[in-house]
Amino acid sequence: MDEIKKSILDTINERISSPLIGGFIISWILWNYKTIFVLLSTKNVEDKFSYIDYVLYHDWLHFTFQGLILPLLTSIVFIFIFPYPEKWIYTFWYGHKKKLNDDKQKIDDKKLLSEEESRDIRRKHLKLEIEFNKEIDEKDTEIKHLKEIIAENEKNSVENKTVEEDMELAKKKYRIEQEARESVEEDDRNAEVERHFEEEEKINSNEQKNEVNKFTEKENNLKIIFNINNDELSILRIIYDEGIQNIDSTMLVNKAIVKLKWNKYKAEKIIKDFIGNQLIFLKSKMYNGYYDLTEDCIEELIKTYE
Repeated sequence: MDEIKKSILDTINERISSPLIGGFIISWILWNYKTIFVLLSTKNVEDKFSYIDYVLYHDWLHFTFQGLILPLLTSIVFIFIFPYPEKWIYTFWYGHKKKLNDDKQKIDDKKLLSEEESRDIRRKHLKLEIEFNKEIDEKDTEIKHLKEIIAENEKNSVENKTVEEDMELAKKKYRIEQEARESVEEDDRNAEVERHFEEEEKINSNEQKNEVNKFTEKENNLKIIFNINNDELSILRIIYDEGIQNIDSTMLVNKAIVKLKWNKYKAEKIIKDFIGNQLIFLKSKMYNGYYDLTEDCIEELIKTYE
């Protein structure tokens, strides 16, 4: 009995797991949810069947479309069309995730050394420099000794094959020592240049970051003083950069469209609301319909952007 029950359940699971049958069941539920609600209601069985026969499915054509054709078409759309937008969404999501990981890796690569790490690098550098100087002194001593041997041999040179061979061996040894010394010096110079470049790069990066933070803090103070948003701050920056006097809204709209890439509707709306701010703009005494910056605004702009 258990084997029969298990066989039946396995067959049902296999059928339901089929994309067509599973999609058809879900589509049928969506198109015929009212029938399910009626069956689950507290009415008696006869009333339920009567309502289904005479209200929900009042003729065979309606029953055929609602109960078979529409769910079948919906399941076919789900099977054959849905995978395309699903693939596009997955590709977009995966690409965005990969970009986030790349940006995170770039930030980690630019991470500044701590003070303790800097001190450790200096200690290692000093130790290497001491060892290098010590090795150079030893090599200089050996070279001096070899030169003395060569000079002595040349002074007391006789036509003796053994003496010539000794001299040739000494010269060969000297050349080897010289090449080794030059190789060590070249490697140390390259390592020193590389370390110096890395330290300068980290220092410059830190200085640039501090400058950006100071500038951002100044602009935030400017926004707080005059109670303005980022768009309005962009307008003030245009006025300052262009050195504009006797300001009118039409001119500002044109500048905003060119420099900020705003559309005309956005530029007109923001500038129309903004130009009435009496903490920033005053009516021009020379030209009717034009505006000048207040002295307080000019002073704060100079503090921020000078």
